Amino acid sequence: MTEAQTVTIENAKVEVGFGEVMVDVLGTVGEVPFALYFKHEGRDVPHDLMSTAQVRGRCGVVVINLDPVLGMFAARRPGSQVSFLEELRQFITSDVRSKSWLYHPRIKAARLRAEAELKEALANDLQRGTVTPVATARIRYECVMCKIQWTNDARQRACPTCRSMLYVREIGTPQ
Repeated sequence: MTEAQTVTIENAKVEVGFGEVMVDVLGTVGEVPFALYFKHEGRDVPHDLMSTAQVRGRCGVVVINLDPVLGMFAARRPGSQVSFLEELRQFITSDVRSKSWLYHPRIKAARLRAEAELKEALANDLQRGTVTPVATARIRYECVMCKIQWTNDARQRACPTCRSMLYVREIGTPQ
């Protein structure tokens, strides 16, 4: 969606409502509302968070997976001069691998652009004869956000409820 960069969240409020969902941090980046949601074992991202972001349109929502923090704390050396709070602050501000976009205002345009590029590349490969078309297999999918399951072909893997492919996983072939 965007190049990796450090942003400053201004007017930050902790544990505040974002639509119908409580987020951990809500503020602005520039003039754009920006929410952080901390995910960990036993606390998944609520489906309504994506819905709220889609309705708002011009906002950013980043999910930060806190699961690695437990291992990080367990690996601390006895007598460490760095406090747990400082380690957590460093993790949240610097660990890029734990962060993922749930929603970005340019997500729809980026997806359409990527799909168009893929379609063009496939058409070029078909024309050159480097790939051959095959029958599309039927696949069972599950959305980990809303837990819905459905069957569709490999080209149509977006969740029928969320309308997103971000949290879709294959669970097999139809019986």
